[in-house]
Amino acid sequence: MRNYKVKIDVDATIEFEESVKWYNEQVERLGDRFERHVKIQINSLKINPNLYPYKYPQIRCLPLFKYPFNIFFTIDEIEKLVVIRAIFHSSRNPEILFERIY
Repeated sequence: MRNYKVKIDVDATIEFEESVKWYNEQVERLGDRFERHVKIQINSLKINPNLYPYKYPQIRCLPLFKYPFNIFFTIDEIEKLVVIRAIFHSSRNPEILFERIY
């Protein structure tokens, strides 16, 4: 079985970097721990992204249980590619997410 490749959209990368910075401003090194946790979760998508349910049409969701974020992604089965569309704080308005991914 071949592993999937992972690509992160530019908007998701920016959002993630801003969140890391914000956490580091709140508590020293908290953003670094958040960053490690997210990267571990993203790496888990390389093995079997189909474990995670659809949250919206064609969009799957990997919840981060240690932090109030969800990773929203799509899967291209032909290319064996996972595309991270958003790393989104769960308290934010989902309309922002819809505007970006649809």
